[in-house]
Amino acid sequence: MSLFESLFGKKLHGPELRVQAAAALQEIEKGSPLSPDAVLKSLRKKQKPFYAFWRMGGEMHAEFRRVAQAALDRLAPVEILPAHEVAVVPWETWETPTVGDVLRKAFGAEATALLLSAPEKRSHKNALAELEALRVLANPDVVMVMIDEEDLLVDCAFLRALEGRIDPETEEVGQDLADAAKALGYTVQAVW
Repeated sequence: MSLFESLFGKKLHGPELRVQAAAALQEIEKGSPLSPDAVLKSLRKKQKPFYAFWRMGGEMHAEFRRVAQAALDRLAPVEILPAHEVAVVPWETWETPTVGDVLRKAFGAEATALLLSAPEKRSHKNALAELEALRVLANPDVVMVMIDEEDLLVDCAFLRALEGRIDPETEEVGQDLADAAKALGYTVQAVW
């Protein structure tokens, strides 16, 4: 055992990490009768090592979402998109993404929204913020939600409506989409 492992514990991978992720959700869920704020605080505190499992598109997203959504609904119920209506698209899909690339994804997606996500090394690893973004996007005036600094959750109907109204070659995707939303009278919000 290395000095690092003896001081900070052995780093888990694969199936072991999945077992830990499930155990963490069960532990948090046991505390759910106490306070929705306590549940959300626990999820925020414990989510980073389990992000790959709990994120939208992750293999345990449904379980995470059930626990988190129950707490969020106790604070303020909001109907949000089901996970299958959100297409997760990594920014690294393109070498240099343009607005046109995003518009093509929106037209090709059988989804209501696109989650444009940062590469793993720059990821916010905040599955709870992704759910909060879905809650914000439920407002019909909101067409785009920035999640931390890298990720965007964007309404596909809004993206499709931009065809012919925005320069598809621009590489300032987030800024140009935000400007277009504001010009059309929509709102862009951020969650952290």
